[in-house]
Amino acid sequence: MAILSFIYVNNLDMFISYLRKFDIDVYEYGHTVLLDSSEYVMLICRKNGKVMAYIAVHYIDTHYAALINLKEDAQDREIIEALLSVEKNRIWKVPVEPIIYIADDEFINIINKYIDEVPIEASIYL
Repeated sequence: MAILSFIYVNNLDMFISYLRKFDIDVYEYGHTVLLDSSEYVMLICRKNGKVMAYIAVHYIDTHYAALINLKEDAQDREIIEALLSVEKNRIWKVPVEPIIYIADDEFINIINKYIDEVPIEASIYL
């Protein structure tokens, strides 16, 4: 049976890593950057080829932090430099609202045990 619900997640990368520990493959289905520089992604979770869940996530990440710190009249070059300056090994992704999902019972049992915290670097942007 499929259930529509939500879960509070503070660290998107940690959440995806947690799912992978249960042999769940997580695929990005669609992604967009919104006007406020936050992002929205649809994820599909599969195990043994079977779809377990569809997940909708609205989040901010390290790139959001780089952009939000720019002056309002920043030039294109400044924007590109800010985005490229993000250190690949220091990237964080933090949902800004509960994650919405449609999932089967097995997936729900797995995520009901999940807990995390907001990455320290991200806390000032929430």
